[in-house]
Amino acid sequence: MRRPADQVEEAAAKATEDMKSRVDGFDAGKPPPFRIGDVRAAVPEHCWRKSPWRSLWYVARDVAVVAALGAAAAGVDSWAVWPFYWAAQGTMFWALFVLGHDWYAVPSSRRGPPLIVCFLSWLRVRRRRRRPYMHAT
Repeated sequence: MRRPADQVEEAAAKATEDMKSRVDGFDAGKPPPFRIGDVRAAVPEHCWRKSPWRSLWYVARDVAVVAALGAAAAGVDSWAVWPFYWAAQGTMFWALFVLGHDWYAVPSSRRGPPLIVCFLSWLRVRRRRRRPYMHAT
């Protein structure tokens, strides 16, 4: 006769095997069935070309959408519209935030003119904010 502890261990092992088979054989420890070259080849060539004018067009478009949403919200001024405004404007301001954040993530040799920001205070805040995540374990 088996002990109850052995039965618990056996049940746990079976549950783990069942869980692995439920995810259609996906194992996060194995490399994917494709290579990065396959992914790159699947993306059309024109998507890899950098275009500063197209990028500036997207920035101008986002700023125009922010201004248009602000003007529309001021003109409509209805409580029923405000939740939609908050969602739309939040999305657009998030896009502008990501743009600014990524601007500073790129090395200065690869980007254009610097932003007018006090770099040392920005760097101090960034280091303090990311300090808990900078450990090696």
